[in-house]
Amino acid sequence: MSRGIVVLAQNVYNQDRLLPKLGLEQEFKNISVDIWYKELPHTIGQHIWHDQTVYIVTKPLIPMEEFALDKVKLLVPNVKIHSDTNPLIVHHRGYKNDIVLSNNLIYRVTEDDTTNYYDLIQEYIGVHVDIWYEELRHVKGQHVWINDTVYKLKRNISKDTPFKSTFGTKLVDTDIKLYKDENTSLLFENPLPGDLVLSNNALFTVGKSITHNYVDQACALAMSVHNTNPTEKISIVTDDVVPVDYVSLFDNIIPIPFGDAASASDWKIENRWKLYYASPYDETIVMDTDMLVLQNIETWWSFLSNYELFFTNKVMNYRGDIANTDYYRQTFIDSNLPNLFSGLHYFKQCEFAKEFYTWLELVIVNWEDFYNQHLESNSRPTQVSIDVCAAIVAKILDCESSITNNISKIPSFTHMKPYCQDWQEVQSSWQDKVGVYISKDGSIKIGNYIQTGILHYTENNFIKNSPTIERYRNLTNV
Repeated sequence: MSRGIVVLAQNVYNQDRLLPKLGLEQEFKNISVDIWYKELPHTIGQHIWHDQTVYIVTKPLIPMEEFALDKVKLLVPNVKIHSDTNPLIVHHRGYKNDIVLSNNLIYRVTEDDTTNYYDLIQEYIGVHVDIWYEELRHVKGQHVWINDTVYKLKRNISKDTPFKSTFGTKLVDTDIKLYKDENTSLLFENPLPGDLVLSNNALFTVGKSITHNYVDQACALAMSVHNTNPTEKISIVTDDVVPVDYVSLFDNIIPIPFGDAASASDWKIENRWKLYYASPYDETIVMDTDMLVLQNIETWWSFLSNYELFFTNKVMNYRGDIANTDYYRQTFIDSNLPNLFSGLHYFKQCEFAKEFYTWLELVIVNWEDFYNQHLESNSRPTQVSIDVCAAIVAKILDCESSITNNISKIPSFTHMKPYCQDWQEVQSSWQDKVGVYISKDGSIKIGNYIQTGILHYTENNFIKNSPTIERYRNLTNV
């Protein structure tokens, strides 16, 4: 019979505008500034922003009337919008010494942020686009950008000629934001994912940025498996791109079956029931992406082969003691649910496991109804949880005794959520509380304790903040 590890890895992509992390020093500390909207009234003494300028209102501005310069007094010119709660407001890219408006307060930029937060996907390859300057001569066939539009000129245009839309034909009807140019005195926009932008004379679509890279975590998991279990097979279920250097780590790269049901979700729970159908193995161990395998687990397979379906029901703290998880599991206590941890579980391809996963699909898809029926209201979660859904299925099928073992400490994992560590003073990140040391052979020490078994590090920045991936890259030759 074939056997192997399966991990579901779906990256989380940001749908919103990403704000540069500028150094900001507040100016005009007693002033709050509102964006001018034509539809709203504005009263005497109110500070308003309109067309990159902050004004103080001297006469009432009446709704649905055009902006009137004779009813305002200029206060601060050349003010860019850095941040505002209205996502439809044009946001600008700020640079050192710029004056910016950020959530109704005025700041001076003290430090640039040149980080590329977005992936840019080039469009109209081979099309070179120039900024339109009235002072310059332009030629037939030239592509020029002006007022968020790119035109292909139909004739030569002499310098000092005001632009007219009849000079050319539009390349595309979509607005094209100005993102970067050698002329840094221009006004640049901070775009949204999906926007079309002009960046250094080329056109790009702004791609979604990855906020949680679960594929990278799965790759680190695979490297740890190969380091401690060289003959073990591992497959990844994902619709995301696996970096080319890491493709060889996986026995199979499997698309998510039946379509992606979690595209708008951060936790990606909605696809977890599909792993029974996605697994290419007769016997499967399922692991969360944010795990590392730190020892040989051959004996675990021998233990698990006695079951058709098995869930870990106790986890360890980093000192190797059974962890108290009550802080995170109040709904399990209040509703008398089996204490299952889906982050590490096992199944065989068999009728019982298939029945369990069929029920799991039903519960996940209709989680609110099942929560209302099976969970006490005082501790009922407000979003879908794979552990809660699996526990509800186990309760419905009355199968807890056949899918868990209250005596054996394997298989299990070290759970690094802070309140599992039995600390008197708990911080939001366990990495701020205790040191981590990773040796050249891939072994990990947390505090004074060498870690064994499976480490569930839980915090997405763990592999970024430590040399984990580089150490495993060297060990696995990827």
